[in-house]
Amino acid sequence: MSVRRRVDNTVLRVQGRLEGPLGDRLVPAVVACGLFTVLVSTALARAAGPEANGLLAPALQAVWLIGSGADPVVTVDGGTTVLAEHFAVLIYPIALIARWLPTVGLLVVLQSAALSVAVVPVWLLARRAASLRIGASTALVVAYSLYPAVHGMNLAGFHTESFAVPGLLWAAYCGLVGRKGWFWVAVAVILASRSDLGLAVAGLGLALWLVGRAGLGRQALVAGLGWSVVTGLVIQPALGDGTGPDDFTTFGDTPWSVVTGLVTQPGDVLAALGQESTMGLFVIVFGPVLFLPLLAPRLLVGVLPIQLLYVAADSPDGALLAQTPHPLLPSCSCPLPLPCPVWAVGVSTG
Repeated sequence: MSVRRRVDNTVLRVQGRLEGPLGDRLVPAVVACGLFTVLVSTALARAAGPEANGLLAPALQAVWLIGSGADPVVTVDGGTTVLAEHFAVLIYPIALIARWLPTVGLLVVLQSAALSVAVVPVWLLARRAASLRIGASTALVVAYSLYPAVHGMNLAGFHTESFAVPGLLWAAYCGLVGRKGWFWVAVAVILASRSDLGLAVAGLGLALWLVGRAGLGRQALVAGLGWSVVTGLVIQPALGDGTGPDDFTTFGDTPWSVVTGLVTQPGDVLAALGQESTMGLFVIVFGPVLFLPLLAPRLLVGVLPIQLLYVAADSPDGALLAQTPHPLLPSCSCPLPLPCPVWAVGVSTG
């Protein structure tokens, strides 16, 4: 019993020390560094494999074209201009940095770092926004680190959407604690990573509105919807061939006809949502986090539009999850694990 008592006392002393500022500095740093080590090593190993050319080719060509000042038409991805498909303007500053650094290593390191640094806002959400103890907060950051979609995105080539993961989490934290300046910085990163993620920003704005941040929530809702509408229905068609997204050909062949079709063909939308694969996606997305987002159903209202939009696409097997060779995860047309930010916001608000 004396040995057991000494062990218990030691554990209590360590836990007590970690409950203070030391733990807030040490735990997220250790978890983030550990996650980065795993992500960057596995991504570099995959980049050295035979399938790397197909995964990284579009991003590598886009970065090279922008850096050399050539016409940014990515021929390995259907011959579209860099901004015509997703209006991911974030690729331009990355291309400028790639002038002085090895491109493959730069892309892999940046993406792994972006996914790893998201541990910090998850920790802040748990500790400062939700006032959770050290044990529960550690469980949250470990759960994020083990989330299959995070590793799937990391192994699926390079996607500017990976920067939206920490962006959404930082925006959620800053919005909840009232840091408006940093909130808009995070929103700018999200919007620059992909045009249709304006819907995710709008959803986050609705979630903030529901938890009492009405002013900031309304502004984010308008900004997100405005960005997606202007870029998706005006700018991208002007840069491309004017056709609609390939995944929504069932509803129309131009951007406006796709929107009209989604509104005027509710039966087709419901049929797409009612497919057997939809339930599989539901389990794969929420199962790894023990269905925690369902504890705050009102906050899920904010992300339902964009989730249902991709599930209703012509390739629903890929909705919401990263392109990955993992046997438990399907490929993805929208490589962003959206449930992670939602789950964090839901936990942080009880």
